Amino acid sequence: MANYHREINLSSVSQVRFILITLIVLLHCYNINGVKTYYFNYIAQEYLSQVVSRIAVPVYFFISGYLFFSNLENINEWKNKVGRRIKTLLLPYIIWNLGYGLLLFFTPNSSIKFVNHVGFFENFFIVLKQIFLTPAINPFWFIRDLIFLQIFSLLFLIIKKQYIIYFMVMFGILFLIKYTVPFIYVSTEGIFFFAMGSLKILPINYFQNKKYIKIFLFVGISILNLLNHLLALKYEFFIHRICTFTLALLFISFFLNSNQIKIPLLDKVNSYAFYIFALHFPIIQMLNKVMHWDNLLGYFFSFIISMTFSIIIGYFLSKFQVVSKLLTGNRL
Repeated sequence: MANYHREINLSSVSQVRFILITLIVLLHCYNINGVKTYYFNYIAQEYLSQVVSRIAVPVYFFISGYLFFSNLENINEWKNKVGRRIKTLLLPYIIWNLGYGLLLFFTPNSSIKFVNHVGFFENFFIVLKQIFLTPAINPFWFIRDLIFLQIFSLLFLIIKKQYIIYFMVMFGILFLIKYTVPFIYVSTEGIFFFAMGSLKILPINYFQNKKYIKIFLFVGISILNLLNHLLALKYEFFIHRICTFTLALLFISFFLNSNQIKIPLLDKVNSYAFYIFALHFPIIQMLNKVMHWDNLLGYFFSFIISMTFSIIIGYFLSKFQVVSKLLTGNRL
């Protein structure tokens, strides 16, 4: 019975990934600058981008940890999985960031540039760091973290399960207090949720036949988190993290439980999900520079235009299968 409550519906994963990428796009469309007021524009963007969309990355890490450790029993299987990730994660990471990084390098006033007071070789490594470790396309930090997590996940196979739980609890505490571990590029958020996924910690199918209860809880907790932001409570960030964790749990339980939820429209656009992930941020940046949007209309226009152009570009690139396989990590 315990395993039953912790199994996710693998057939729903592709649809859930698209939903999460949509939330990530909304997060990056946020255009509130300067003084924050209680107008509808601010409240709506705060709710969509800073409350609801903040669950996307934790859920992504959870799913990644869960899938990576499914049917993983020994070091040979770990080697095979890491080897496959070179094509599905590392290669697209290098191609997209190198392309966009070089484009930025030759763009005036770009963040990627040579430093005047150091030599050529030092500058070469500085530029490589700016392109790949930063990375050049901001959302790709998730893939960078995922690559590191899957490499170091070998420790999860070597050490005892109870020690993994202690390890996860420690990073869970660091996640709640927003502590950044020095010299570690992987976020505490990534380590915490990836570890939970690997151990199947969350009760996936809890309340599986009571969807309305989960919807009610999701709406209630998200509104609580919104009020927490608007009122700037004393422990605002801690409350935000608690709410985000709970909302992520409810989202996973709702969309990935054994009662499969199918959204037919998503089946038609799922294959372009990686293109949306890779292209939306540069498109939004260009739109903001040209249009200087700082209102709700601009917020939704940024969302619609970035999604539409990403899908159109993905559609045409998918016609060239060899190129598309390289760009998406064989996600066709």
